[in-house]
Amino acid sequence: MKRPPVTTTSLGSLEERVMAIVWEGPGVNVRDVAARLGGKLAYTTVMTTLDRLHKKGLLARAKHGHAFV
Repeated sequence: MKRPPVTTTSLGSLEERVMAIVWEGPGVNVRDVAARLGGKLAYTTVMTTLDRLHKKGLLARAKHGHAFV
């Protein structure tokens, strides 16, 4: 079964907020995004959201040290 294309309407509100932060500047990591979200979400929540966006094909990532950027 072929997956439908991902559109902005298929993103949740947190995913939309995270994508807006990613589009602001290049090379953000989980800590950067969590801080820009106001530090109100758990690190693992932000990490999972970024991973889901990567799996949807909306984000590219590269390993820098121990973290993905």
